[in-house]
Amino acid sequence: MSKKDVRVVWVPPFAFGSPCFSVRVGRFPVFAAVEVAVACSVSLPTVVRSVSVVDGVLVAICGDGLTRRCKFFSAGLLESLVAFADSACVVVFKSFGGWSADKWFVEVEANVVNVLNVSADVCVFDHTKLPGYEHSVFMAAIEYGLKRLRLTDDVGLDINFMPHAEEEDEGTTMGWAKPIDKDAKDYLIMVSYNGNLRKAVDTLFHEMRHVAQWNAGVMNTFIKADVGVVTKWKDQEYVRANTPYSTAPWEVDARKAAKIATDDFFNKLGV
Repeated sequence: MSKKDVRVVWVPPFAFGSPCFSVRVGRFPVFAAVEVAVACSVSLPTVVRSVSVVDGVLVAICGDGLTRRCKFFSAGLLESLVAFADSACVVVFKSFGGWSADKWFVEVEANVVNVLNVSADVCVFDHTKLPGYEHSVFMAAIEYGLKRLRLTDDVGLDINFMPHAEEEDEGTTMGWAKPIDKDAKDYLIMVSYNGNLRKAVDTLFHEMRHVAQWNAGVMNTFIKADVGVVTKWKDQEYVRANTPYSTAPWEVDARKAAKIATDDFFNKLGV
């Protein structure tokens, strides 16, 4: 990407436990809300790296490091996957009921929506019903975070806001971030919003800090066969199963950076 490519989506409320997801299409992709049927499970957005048919099973190797398979597929589904791989677009995989869409899938979806440009570098895909003030705070926070955390122009961010249905407490996850495609420097951020504007902005900055960590090369996460998920922070490797969240150095760094950024942002906002 030659310039910063930021996409923001408000994910509508969960219905019967099934969320609405957004997917991206095209070399410089855009997003859409895709309503998910109650009986389906849905993967996180990812890209298709390669497609093959092995022993009658359709195999898709994806940018998130997972291999997904489909036993019963049509020629149309095969053609769609090949097209998605060729165009490097972001898709979501769907599966039936309790089957994990990260292992077995029956469908792949991608759609588009209109784009609202709020600045030269920020494209907003807005499905929110937020009051104007809250919406403007989120948009200002995104632009502030990009500058403060020095996220470079070649980084792509898909920022998704979703309603938070549970009561806020210390054990509740308010957000997360993950690479969609590390080679292309594309990342996904999810922020849960429960009406606490300050906490949502703090979560946004926390997750943006993780993106900055990945982008700077100080953090990398991978899997080792003997110990499972490992995070390399600077020059030291940490087995995730043995590393408490509260003391993990990348989390300590993200919490500190988010607090400083949140205090400064709201001070400048006069709140």
